[in-house]
Amino acid sequence: MLPIVVSMRVETHEETAAQRDVMDRSWANFLSACGLTALYVPNNLRQAQQMVASGLLKRLLLTDGNALIKCEGDAPERDQVERFLLNTALQARLPVMGVGRGMQVLQDHWDVALQKLEKHVMTRQIIQVDGQTEMVNSQHHWGATDSVAELPVWAKATDGVVKGIRHDRLPVMGLMWHPQRQDPYHQRDIRLFRKLFHD
Repeated sequence: MLPIVVSMRVETHEETAAQRDVMDRSWANFLSACGLTALYVPNNLRQAQQMVASGLLKRLLLTDGNALIKCEGDAPERDQVERFLLNTALQARLPVMGVGRGMQVLQDHWDVALQKLEKHVMTRQIIQVDGQTEMVNSQHHWGATDSVAELPVWAKATDGVVKGIRHDRLPVMGLMWHPQRQDPYHQRDIRLFRKLFHD
């Protein structure tokens, strides 16, 4: 099993305003199926810097949950930590996967314009994946209908919203669906993770 640094969402308690970093348990199960062991990084920049300094960052998964601050989000500390981890990983040419919000972090890094969407929160959605019709889930309110040369699009919804990107030179990929929530897991998704993080 290969270690992978995994970002976490921020949740705020409505009554006390106390914040906690949380992770959907389904991620651990899915990553195990992909031959990966999660190293969860708290939304604390100093802790993230210490993880990097300790040599723990070899692979990076930017997960779902929380909108970016520029997209009406409420977790600036998460933006800061994920930006630091992404920049560090890119400089070292480490493999990076962004899922949901994580893909939006990638798009934002390369100045892809994100816009508020309708009708992209559903349990099943038909998309085109490398020219083939596939069924995925969809849980996002923000997205893009265009990309940049460095991030070719390989998956798209029928309304033109980008659902999958991969960098043209770096081991960087993004998905706008949630492979960890499929039951059973889709072998296509397991192959994507294994190819990116094991090859």
